[in-house]
Amino acid sequence: MEFFERFRDKSNRRFFTVGAAFINFLFDACRVECVWRVGEDAFDKLKKRHSCRHFDPIDFVHSESSQKRTTFRVYANFFPMSIRFDIITIFPSTFSSYLGESMMKRARAKRVIDVRVHDLREFSRDKHKKVDDRPYGGGPGMVVKLEPLVRAISSLKLKMKSEKVKVILFSAAGKQFNSKMASDWAKKYDRIVMIAGHYEGVDERVKKVIENLKFKIENLSIGPYILTGGELPALVVIDAVSRHIPGFLGKAESLEEKRHGVGVPAYTRPEVFRWRKKRYAVPKFLLSGDHARIESWRSSRARKRL
Repeated sequence: MEFFERFRDKSNRRFFTVGAAFINFLFDACRVECVWRVGEDAFDKLKKRHSCRHFDPIDFVHSESSQKRTTFRVYANFFPMSIRFDIITIFPSTFSSYLGESMMKRARAKRVIDVRVHDLREFSRDKHKKVDDRPYGGGPGMVVKLEPLVRAISSLKLKMKSEKVKVILFSAAGKQFNSKMASDWAKKYDRIVMIAGHYEGVDERVKKVIENLKFKIENLSIGPYILTGGELPALVVIDAVSRHIPGFLGKAESLEEKRHGVGVPAYTRPEVFRWRKKRYAVPKFLLSGDHARIESWRSSRARKRL
């Protein structure tokens, strides 16, 4: 879809505001590629706003000029909100650092992904906000209680019997997460709910409650090891799934596992690095410009394809 607007005076610039509001509406419904032809004043204003969440990315291209005025073609790709992640946890502050940096921060700002962290303690009716208790049958450790979990899940207002909702309970005994699952989930689901257990786990009855809501709950592990809680696994799932959502990486070609596989050696400047009387050089054929040989080498060095 293309938009061509001319900005010659103040009244026309007002029309851009209306046009932007209309585009914001389209933004939530579909992916839109827009093109504006704008004057110098409007171009300068757009440049100042180029980090706006609605633009991913903006390319400013000088297009045409004349004695009277100069115009610019402005290209912007718009991506819809692709997926929402809900995390139920006892330690919500765990997520702020990772989700507030780098690509995660940009993806959330551009609304490519939406991450909601829910503090389980807010759903406890205990005056001390207690969410765990001793296990029946005895034994060490504490178990996350059922009541606050059910209230937290109910607060999410999930659509009954929705096939686009995935509910996950992290468990060392669960199915091991892999890249194929991440890719499939990015295409299949528009909402992923993750229960980050802690201590000795969560009350087993939560599974039956979720199943009675007509949702299938899946026990998930991120590897053959045991962690103290589900917060790190939740971040792993968010990162792995998000990479497969259009607009997250900027270019689809950035998925290295789709190009050659994983484990391909990479080099950058300087061409030669000297350290403690030793010389470390980049393989010469990478500097040769022989793209066919470089592609062949990269494919041969990949450990595996995901």
